[in-house]
Amino acid sequence: MPPRTARSQPTEPSVILPPLLRSVESSAYAAHQKTRTTAARLVAGGHNAEAAEVLFELAKALLKKEEWGSGVDLGLELVKVWDGAEVECDETTRGACLIVWPAGDGPRRPDR
Repeated sequence: MPPRTARSQPTEPSVILPPLLRSVESSAYAAHQKTRTTAARLVAGGHNAEAAEVLFELAKALLKKEEWGSGVDLGLELVKVWDGAEVECDETTRGACLIVWPAGDGPRRPDR
């Protein structure tokens, strides 16, 4: 089977996101790996904004499932995409990097 090219793949987040978000429910690891691959293909095809949107949404979904390592990894990939595309740091991008946990929710530090 010939390798997929960025041209033959959909680039619209509205098409890409639903199956990736569904895969979070069955296998967070698979969703994480598929998202990294999809984002890399989008970036290679010059679709940085679309890659950033896909990375942001999947990172958020994984963090909600308490898949901390995978969620943080996709967040770091998001920052790399922004850096490569020379996206300005503004209120929107800064807000996408911040996660505010409601009181009592989120990860906890072990007692010392």
